[in-house]
Amino acid sequence: MIPPERPLYLNTRLNLNFMSNADCLLSFCFKKEDIICLRTDLELPVVVVLDGCHMFLGVEALSLLLKQLAFPNCLSDLLETFGPSPGELLWIVLYRVRNLKEQYMEILRWDADWLMPQLLKQFCGAIHEAGLPLVSVFRFIDGMDCRILWPLHNQRKYYSGRKRQHCLKYQGMVSVDESIIHLAGPFLSPDHDLTIFQRSGLNKLLALYGTCATQPRGAP
Repeated sequence: MIPPERPLYLNTRLNLNFMSNADCLLSFCFKKEDIICLRTDLELPVVVVLDGCHMFLGVEALSLLLKQLAFPNCLSDLLETFGPSPGELLWIVLYRVRNLKEQYMEILRWDADWLMPQLLKQFCGAIHEAGLPLVSVFRFIDGMDCRILWPLHNQRKYYSGRKRQHCLKYQGMVSVDESIIHLAGPFLSPDHDLTIFQRSGLNKLLALYGTCATQPRGAP
């Protein structure tokens, strides 16, 4: 028996005008008008052209990225919504992630214009009032292991014995208002949390902008 061919969606394009705000919130975690404003605020182009052949509207590209960030979907499952092929969808996701990372690298590491000493003191006060004896803690550092496919080469560099899987590590720092105020990575799986903390340069940022010396969770 010949297996059925995968359907093609060559003429399928996302159109937010045909989606309700409820559907947009469910699919992208943003309302329809917020997605349009987000594209403008992020200074994304109206039309994205990759390698002279892959062409997407800026809103389409952003919506695709938001869909992937909201829930990790298999690209082939998104063809009916975005079309036309998994290869093109992968191109646009990688392009958007790389472009945003390069454009906002400094803000991802530390937004000095927002994280002023007065704000950090407010964070310290809120944590202390919640019951923590210390008065100089304004953030919580944690890491995340993102599983990857079994690599063909250098498998030891990506294997985590604790997780028993191949993965990449990322380090993040969250404030009391649930905002991510620092993000660094990827790092290799065998790296200890303290090693990642040192390599991320966060200790230097805290010494420069923070109001007190801090240590990662679990450090002596």
